[in-house]
Amino acid sequence: MDFAGSVAYLTTLRAFGWRLDLSRMQALCQRLGHPERAFRVVHVAGTNGKGSVTAMTASVLAYAGYRVGSYFSPYVFNVRERVMLAEPGQAPEMIPEDDFARLMTVLREHVEAVASDESIGCPTEFEVKTALALMYYREKAVDWAVLEVGLGGRLDATNVVDAEVAVITNIGLDHTDRLGDTLEAIAGEKAGIIKPGCSVVTGAVEPALEVILETAERVGASSFTLVPPGITPRHTPGLPGAYQRINAAVAEAVVFALCDRGVHVRDSAVAEGLALARLPGRFQIVDGDPVVILDGAHNTEAAEALATAMRERYPDQSITLVFGMMARHNLTGVANALFPLASRVVATQPDDPGALPVDRIADDCARMGVPCTSIHSPAEAFAEALRITPAEGVIVVTGSFYLLGDLKDALGTAAARPYNET
Repeated sequence: MDFAGSVAYLTTLRAFGWRLDLSRMQALCQRLGHPERAFRVVHVAGTNGKGSVTAMTASVLAYAGYRVGSYFSPYVFNVRERVMLAEPGQAPEMIPEDDFARLMTVLREHVEAVASDESIGCPTEFEVKTALALMYYREKAVDWAVLEVGLGGRLDATNVVDAEVAVITNIGLDHTDRLGDTLEAIAGEKAGIIKPGCSVVTGAVEPALEVILETAERVGASSFTLVPPGITPRHTPGLPGAYQRINAAVAEAVVFALCDRGVHVRDSAVAEGLALARLPGRFQIVDGDPVVILDGAHNTEAAEALATAMRERYPDQSITLVFGMMARHNLTGVANALFPLASRVVATQPDDPGALPVDRIADDCARMGVPCTSIHSPAEAFAEALRITPAEGVIVVTGSFYLLGDLKDALGTAAARPYNET
């Protein structure tokens, strides 16, 4: 298969949905000769901030002189964003198209073999992407892989690894249909990445904290580090937004845990790695007149963090919100956090069958007295925002990473290619 064919093949696997069960991933890894055992791992779970902590931790390790793979969920503009590789002292690069296609061609044979076992079933799209990343990191002989959990933790496809550090950034009410409808239940699922002898780092608070601590003690973790809310990191993160400060503090705590395990990381590498870490769709600023902010906030806590960042950075500007989200998320919580900031909302729908209808967004705008225009097409909604927003204003595109991806062409090359190409 070529790259386009590989992506098309992955698309066919979407029919199998997202199934939280490790049996298919374990079968794949066994057939592939256990690539997940070929490198050292930092495993990152949490409701919000896990992508940022993954990027920061991987960046620090790279500038400390290690070859580092970093795996992200979801991607924003390009599926290759999921599988990143940084050579020592360098910024990360996406997996090249040729490597992606070559590995997917090899992997497809094993996927179909696993699928032939009716007791297990066909691996899902996410499981296959995860297996491809593990194959790539083994092939490239990485020293470390920093892996972001896709959903939950205990039964997530990434949880085939035996991580040296398990990170749980925080716990909020998201994906309650899959993970449980209480903070304690969700914490229990995410704490499933904790393995015997690993170091645990978390920024969670009660009541979730108690569940994570109990799990660490029961499993036999070697150490437990709590990063308290409001802590100031020792070094300034390069990723913008007030909420990145706590993520940087968590990443620093991960590095300290690694150092306690004998990993050599200079303080200058921590400073450089945090300063140079990049990640699309997290308070990503696209300069222009008006400025455009891209942020995939899709739950209450993430929306509140985005609102705080906007008030801090753009306290007096007129804000147009281009907003669309998936129906499975909590509109009311996100709307209550973000809509009061906006002079106007342009409601739209991500190009996905699970998108929330625009009339639901319009209803919440009416409830809150915020002017709203409904436009189904994301590209047309963004064009309308450009038309109605003054040059000195700010457009915020938010509510879903799917929405950001739908605007790849409209946003242009600079926004849609935040990583180095190979």
